Amino acid sequence: MSSATDTIATGINYLGQIVGYYVDPGAAHRVHGFLYSKGVFSAIDDPAAVSATQALGINSNGQVVGSYVDANGQIHGFLESNNVYTTLDLLPTTPETLPTGISDSGQIVGANFIATPQSSPPAPPPPGANAIFLHNTLGGQNLVWNLVAGQYVGGASLPTTPSTWVVAGAGDFNSDGVSDLFWHKASTGNLIWVMGGNQVMANASPPTTPI
Repeated sequence: MSSATDTIATGINYLGQIVGYYVDPGAAHRVHGFLYSKGVFSAIDDPAAVSATQALGINSNGQVVGSYVDANGQIHGFLESNNVYTTLDLLPTTPETLPTGISDSGQIVGANFIATPQSSPPAPPPPGANAIFLHNTLGGQNLVWNLVAGQYVGGASLPTTPSTWVVAGAGDFNSDGVSDLFWHKASTGNLIWVMGGNQVMANASPPTTPI
């Protein structure tokens, strides 16, 4: 896509039709799905989407599944068939549904994410644990996983971020021995999460850079 900064293909059917999504940094609806068929790109945007639509799977009948983000920041699945969009929510009270594939007979597979509220600060990582940061580019959910010898031993949920925030890097910016996260926020500048254990301890605002 000509205006895209990132284009990611996620699925292809037996006819060679490809679906995926791309990022348009200059638009309010920043992430768009797409269909690439016979050399032509077509945008896929769920009518209920506010900030993002991702096309993630396509079958040989041209039916597309994916996810979109609504006005409340919730992730919903969708099925697009002959330009008709149907919302797919596994659990109506906790949408967070991510369909990733559809068979030629219409069977759909995917995932559903259920957030666990935290009433107290998360437990610190065990001694010797390595940390992995996970960011959902569609819904903005963030997690930290603690690993020891390659095995998951704990972790925590971090604050959700807007879809305009992009992880630009990580480093020990305050020299305390813990890696911190550097965010680039399109049109509004940069932000550092100063990390301590499995939680954000403070924010720092480095100089603004171009989009």
